[in-house]
Amino acid sequence: MKSTHIEGTGKSRRKAFEAEFVKVPARWVQALQGANGATYQLALVILSEAHKNKYLHLGVDITLSSEVTNMLPDTRRRAAKELAKRGLIYLVPLGNHASRAIPY
Repeated sequence: MKSTHIEGTGKSRRKAFEAEFVKVPARWVQALQGANGATYQLALVILSEAHKNKYLHLGVDITLSSEVTNMLPDTRRRAAKELAKRGLIYLVPLGNHASRAIPY
């Protein structure tokens, strides 16, 4: 990871984690056959975030916020339900807040 110098502080700051590649389990590839674009896109975001969380030693659950997914709420909700139906994630609803996903 590269670091950047912050002007006037004498300190260096790490850049945000950015995955160069993400492994896609064969089970996910099979389960995503015939999935629509939004479902497939959300699956890739979840796998990418899971890889990042593992690298940074964070928890296993992934918050499905609009900031993370870059998707509209209704589209994200439909895609998340489809992934749960296909047995790829477990959804943890949080009321009016963004749901959390735990990949299997």
